[in-house]
Amino acid sequence: SKWLDGRLSHAVAGHYHTPTSLYINDVRVWVNGSTESYNSYAQEQLASMGRPCQFTLFVKPDKGVTAEYLVQLEE
Repeated sequence: SKWLDGRLSHAVAGHYHTPTSLYINDVRVWVNGSTESYNSYAQEQLASMGRPCQFTLFVKPDKGVTAEYLVQLEE
């Protein structure tokens, strides 16, 4: 797979309610929050609730990700 053979340098995963970023081996991974905060399914089934937010990444083709911001989506 591209993930395991080193052809990926970045990855983004979504809708996990708790935003974070980490490295897995040499791959930088951003885990987005959710665009909603009070989801009854997430509260009841997953015991997870977070503030609505999303990462915004700025990418330069020859440099990769050059800036990152966690944007808060609450009103």
